[in-house]
Amino acid sequence: MDRIAVIGLGVIGGSLGLALKARKSAREVVGYDCSPCARQEAEEIGAVDRVAVDLAGAVEGAEVVILAIPVGKMVEVAEELKRYVKPGAIVTDTGSVKGSLVDAMEAIFHPRAFFVGGHPMAGSEKSGIKGADPYLLENAVYVLTPTPRTDRKALELLETLFRALGARVLRLDPWEHDLMVGTISHLPHLLAASLVRTAAAVSREHPHTLMLAAGGFRDTTRIASGDPALWRDIFLANREALLQVLALWEREIKALRGFIVRGDKEKLQEAL
Repeated sequence: MDRIAVIGLGVIGGSLGLALKARKSAREVVGYDCSPCARQEAEEIGAVDRVAVDLAGAVEGAEVVILAIPVGKMVEVAEELKRYVKPGAIVTDTGSVKGSLVDAMEAIFHPRAFFVGGHPMAGSEKSGIKGADPYLLENAVYVLTPTPRTDRKALELLETLFRALGARVLRLDPWEHDLMVGTISHLPHLLAASLVRTAAAVSREHPHTLMLAAGGFRDTTRIASGDPALWRDIFLANREALLQVLALWEREIKALRGFIVRGDKEKLQEAL
């Protein structure tokens, strides 16, 4: 492949750039980020061959464009990008919400380019380009979310590309993806935030509460430290699926509360 463009040089975009360069997946990997510091650091660590100072320069001549940007910015950036992408190019994203987003992105890029939704199930506690890791995708599941409108050749090319980076590619319906990811990723983050808020409420009257927090509390609440604006947009973008899994969780927590209220040892132990 001649040229791949990576838009967004954070942990995921930077890791993709490093992996693409390490595997020589393209003659040139071009990067763009709205942050000049991120652009500079991406060049310094070798995540890209060169950086562009705007979207037009980043995607010029690129056969594949990867949008590694927050879900809340995806449509806005795509609307600007569509006039610059090479006719027949393949555009994919790394967002953690797919259903409504895939519908919107397919409409934006059709008929100029082929859009295929994507979501690498990998991440890091670090943020920004400093957290980039060329091995982040190795053995990670990389979800692609084709629809009846997806170009088969574009889909197969991306499958080959991401497998070459060491990922295990899985095809899922966009809406099925959202329900599953809402369950194993979005719900845990929401619950972690609620647990921290609960502990904070108790600590207002009992100031030593958080001093007692040990490994279990830290492990359970670690993900609550994520970027609030990013997670706000994810929760709202995946509202329908998240409300479904929240209803299931509420049923579970009410059952557990009932076992404790009634002192039902057998049911409580069975649930645990």
